[in-house]
Amino acid sequence: MVVNDAKLVMYYMKDSKKEEQLIQLCKQLGINTRKIKENDTNVSISTLAGISGVPAMVQTEKAPQNYEMPELLIFAGMTDEKLDEFLAEYRKQGIEAVSLKAMITPHNISWTVYQLTAELIRERTAILMGHQK
Repeated sequence: MVVNDAKLVMYYMKDSKKEEQLIQLCKQLGINTRKIKENDTNVSISTLAGISGVPAMVQTEKAPQNYEMPELLIFAGMTDEKLDEFLAEYRKQGIEAVSLKAMITPHNISWTVYQLTAELIRERTAILMGHQK
């Protein structure tokens, strides 16, 4: 596996003002950005991040036909310290929150954007349901 050591935030958002704020923040922090497009839902995270040599998943779950992608941030090549710095500055600058966020890990690197998003939604729902007990 060839990992590009550039810091990268891949994102999907519909609000152009929020997108511009995110891009400016990343420039300030020396982090590259890559916009995830609507038609990237069935593309692997590794492909979008430019990481080569990752075996494709044997079975991939395709997005349903009329799937509407939610806002999403995916972090690649970032240390915990850099991620903490990014998140603190994101809040400090008052950029509207994005509820679905993930780091690329050995576990999810071969997943498609859709699979990662679906898992993040399942996790978030489980957490929210746990807080309602």
